Amino acid sequence: MARQRQLGISLVEALVALAVMAFGLVAYVGVQSALRANGDIARQRAEATRIAQEAIESWRAFTAMHADPDHPEFVTYDSVATQPSDTVEGLNATYTVARFVLDDAPLNAKTLVVEVDWRDRNDEPQRVRLATAIAAVPPELAGTLSVRGAGNPGRLPAGRHPAIPLDAVPIEGGRSRLQFEQPDGGTVALVFNDLTGAITTVCSPASVCTAVDALLLAGHVRYATTTTAPTAADAEAPPSPVDPLVGVTLQRTAPSARTVTCFVQRRTTDLRYLCAVPVATEGDGALRWSGRSQLTGLPLAVDRDDASAAHYRVCRYTTQRSHEALPNDQHPLDYTDVTVPLANQNFLVIRAGDGTLAFDCPDDDPATEFVNGRTWHHQPPN
Repeated sequence: MARQRQLGISLVEALVALAVMAFGLVAYVGVQSALRANGDIARQRAEATRIAQEAIESWRAFTAMHADPDHPEFVTYDSVATQPSDTVEGLNATYTVARFVLDDAPLNAKTLVVEVDWRDRNDEPQRVRLATAIAAVPPELAGTLSVRGAGNPGRLPAGRHPAIPLDAVPIEGGRSRLQFEQPDGGTVALVFNDLTGAITTVCSPASVCTAVDALLLAGHVRYATTTTAPTAADAEAPPSPVDPLVGVTLQRTAPSARTVTCFVQRRTTDLRYLCAVPVATEGDGALRWSGRSQLTGLPLAVDRDDASAAHYRVCRYTTQRSHEALPNDQHPLDYTDVTVPLANQNFLVIRAGDGTLAFDCPDDDPATEFVNGRTWHHQPPN
């Protein structure tokens, strides 16, 4: 008689399968428990950081340096001091907040430290510690952040007046000397007072020097003399080469009428000009001059309607497309009572037109907010 074949699984096999499943469930539960614990700690740490930041900001919000009997409600800098610990009830923990203040008198500031302690769900101690400093600065001075700066920056380029060209070489006696070649092959040198930026000596040629009382008027001349109307991009990156015949003069009107011929340095992409403008002392003791700068050596347009392709017009880089009065450092048509050196008084030379259409001086490109390419008519002005 044949043996009957066994069907199903044995008790041992079932127990092994259940054991394997149990181990898997235990591991899964352990992972979930760890994730929950870590999530709780992260949430508690974020809440503790917020509590510490609020404590610091409450210290920073002082409204006066010292106590005022008329305003006892003011929080003062003097009141920023170490405080007793207190507790704060959070979402799923109780926090102990300790505040410490160290008065650092030599630095005229106070160091603030906030420690937030709590125990997590495993009863393990946790802590967040933030530290910062508060300077002893009157809070009302914060309003100066919205006030436009005036005067010279606190840190001057190379420790001298910002109008002095950067390629000027320091020499003895708090002075700097700039020496460069002229188009005719000669060499010129200008000596500046590092503190005021005034020109004290002109050497032309470089070996023959004369003491002067003069102020610097300097800038660059660029060219966009293509046969098409110049664009805002052409004003910001002029594409044409330097005209070797262009010069610069200043028609001074005060303290007396005089034509001042400026020194020029022709370079690959631009012409740099430097005018040593003689000045005179007025009743207030200030050295000053007035006048208008002009480019020479160009067949200029007769007026703004002149469309001749053989003529040119000179546009000045400026902040305003008009001839209304401007501060001298913003390149007006006419300078008035100039008492300081002026740099970056730049020009753009364009064609008058294409024979039919008169070209206009290009305006600024609004897409390049950090570059001002605005120009306006200078020669002819109308």
